[in-house]
Amino acid sequence: MKNNIKIFAIIFLFLAIIITEEVESKDAKKTNNKNKNKSAVETLNYDLETDDDKDDDNYEETTPAAAIKPKATSKAPKKKKTTKAVNTSKNQKVDKSKTNRGPKGEPGPKGEKGEPGDAASDSFPMQAALSAVLTEHFGPAKDTIVPFDLVLLDLGDNYDNTTGVFICTIPGVYVVSLYLMSHPGAKVNARIYINSRPIAALWADDNKSVGFYPSSSIQTVTRLEFGDQVYVMLVDGGYGESWVHANYNAFTLYLLYEDSFMK
Repeated sequence: MKNNIKIFAIIFLFLAIIITEEVESKDAKKTNNKNKNKSAVETLNYDLETDDDKDDDNYEETTPAAAIKPKATSKAPKKKKTTKAVNTSKNQKVDKSKTNRGPKGEPGPKGEKGEPGDAASDSFPMQAALSAVLTEHFGPAKDTIVPFDLVLLDLGDNYDNTTGVFICTIPGVYVVSLYLMSHPGAKVNARIYINSRPIAALWADDNKSVGFYPSSSIQTVTRLEFGDQVYVMLVDGGYGESWVHANYNAFTLYLLYEDSFMK
């Protein structure tokens, strides 16, 4: 029994010695590695400082003082004079007539007078317009031109209030309007004519004789040639005579487009 205990004690001591040695060897390796790394870093820093010192020495030796601190100048830099490039190539063409121009000659004889030109047209187009009213009762009548006696407007002096006829002096497109009112118990049957050709008709009738004043109106657009005659005529048409009331009527006509503007 005692022998066994001694043997175990010896083995235990032996193991303890081995473990202690291994731990110490590991610590020694770590210390050596730290020392190596520290020395390597110190060496590197030393090399870098040495190189910086060398660069500073070289810079001070090779760089002139004027380059380190340049002198400030207050004068503005002078502009270079620019000259146009001159083509001196052999292919350049030279106008000998300009370079070898002779003296100026005497003026030639005066030419003949030209023919007169066409007369200048007016800057504004010509105007034509009519507005007339019948101031008296007219009728009963048929196949008779209505003479609108009161002329309110006649641009161009183309209307005759005694005959009731408008004569065109400016060819073009015209607007023609007519308004008529009849007496109570009567009627109005009228036409607008151009050279005996009817272009519009108007009718107003108090056929039940209730005592009111019937009226009617018409408007049309037509083209007139130079010399065309425009007028208003009361017609029969199988209905008998017409009777126009005074003042409540109007005959108007005006130029819309002159022929020169339509071409």
